[in-house]
Amino acid sequence: MKISRYIYIPFKIGILYAFLYLLFGKLTGSFAGDFVVGSIFGLVMLFYNDYRVRKVASKDDEGAYQVRPKRKIILFTNYEKSFEWCKESISVIRKGKLKEANYEQGIIKAKLGINWHNLGNKITYKLTKLTEVTTEVEISSVPIMRTAMVDYGVGWKTLKDIDDFLNEKNLEMNRKYLEKNKTIPADTHFDSKLNKEEIFVK
Repeated sequence: MKISRYIYIPFKIGILYAFLYLLFGKLTGSFAGDFVVGSIFGLVMLFYNDYRVRKVASKDDEGAYQVRPKRKIILFTNYEKSFEWCKESISVIRKGKLKEANYEQGIIKAKLGINWHNLGNKITYKLTKLTEVTTEVEISSVPIMRTAMVDYGVGWKTLKDIDDFLNEKNLEMNRKYLEKNKTIPADTHFDSKLNKEEIFVK
């Protein structure tokens, strides 16, 4: 994780608290005191955020700490089927709800429900036809509260669940292709990190 976050976020929240003091003159009763209180609150919030992130992601995965994460996936099927797969993937999202599906523009928008950690997230899919049998999908997650500075791993976990769903669809499609075109059975394994399929022939 980037150590700079432990400076930037507490400092930003400290400034916010100090600004509230200038407006309302409350909390500790001094500009410096409110800055310190805000910074401590920001530090505690950041520690809790990192604790939640480590429960769902690898410690070395810096992307899991991003508030607005993105992923790109290559689907080995045509644009039409890819669009349907992306809509189906909303079913794996916690309290996921389809908000918009524009086939011509290749845009799908979904929304996550409210939980204890945030007011929900907006998920956006952007599909691009690469060839007749390959489609690129870019997925992004943005907290509904746009000023959010931590995400508690919610966005990262959501994109991972979608990624796993779509890669399973890729694997299923490739198995069907192998069964149809090969005379010998084969086992396939899809590496979601490398977005690459390995084929093991028996």
